[in-house]
Amino acid sequence: MKILQVLHQFLPNHIGGIELYVRNISRQLIYQGNEVLVFCGEGDVLRDPEQRQEDLEGLSAFFIHNKKDTPKKRGDFFQTFKNSKVIPLFEQVISSFHPDIIHFHHTMYLSAKMIFFAQKKNIPTVLTIHDFWFLCHKLHLINGNKFQCRGPLGGVKCAFCFGAEDKGSWRWMKTLFYLIPFIYRTQYQLRALQSVDVLISPAKFIQKK
Repeated sequence: MKILQVLHQFLPNHIGGIELYVRNISRQLIYQGNEVLVFCGEGDVLRDPEQRQEDLEGLSAFFIHNKKDTPKKRGDFFQTFKNSKVIPLFEQVISSFHPDIIHFHHTMYLSAKMIFFAQKKNIPTVLTIHDFWFLCHKLHLINGNKFQCRGPLGGVKCAFCFGAEDKGSWRWMKTLFYLIPFIYRTQYQLRALQSVDVLISPAKFIQKK
């Protein structure tokens, strides 16, 4: 079986629980006779992306990264979860690899559009939910006061949480400015979440949320 693993960043530049999990499960799948390819970002907003292929201790990976000297721009909010520029590169990998299944681990800085694209191509999808990215732009459902957030409330609470990062009048201007974008983000992310064929949750708390 050909399995495509998808995550927002990977070894060796990024070392964390998700990265190690994907490496270990990929190695085990290869040991069992499967063919595995990793499709990953560089942990940053992709404004002008290109890809390179690397071999990491026998594990083949396609890294999606910005071209050298790509300038930062405003309006990166939507690019963190819905980046159309990633899709052509994703399509190229699918066309050459022909995966039997796609296992998503994280779509931050890549695009939840990849899930819809896989669905359109009739490729079975699995998503392991390692954190709360699909509900929370801060990943961990912890608000500005360092308390646990009960949920986005359709995105309204996200805008207030985002605005709380600033002070004074700009705080409220920022909250109002991002209110509609966060409502859209929440709806879009939940629609992507509901489009996956199989969801895997490593903890009952995450599953409950």
